[in-house]
Amino acid sequence: LCPVPQALQLALTAGDEYELVFTAPATCRRQLATLAVQCGVELARIGEVREGSGVSVFDAAGESLKFASQGFQHF
Repeated sequence: LCPVPQALQLALTAGDEYELVFTAPATCRRQLATLAVQCGVELARIGEVREGSGVSVFDAAGESLKFASQGFQHF
């Protein structure tokens, strides 16, 4: 696991989120892109859902990042 620079850690674990996040099957990407254009909404793919539990974050080289903080626990 790689250590995470403080600025990146804060960006990923602190503060308020003002974006809508959802999941959809990869087979729907083209349909979602079309709908986004029609509705004037920007979409960004940020990850994928895999079997198991928890959240993993990887850097551009595919190395798993280790965070000192888990962020705010909503529940």
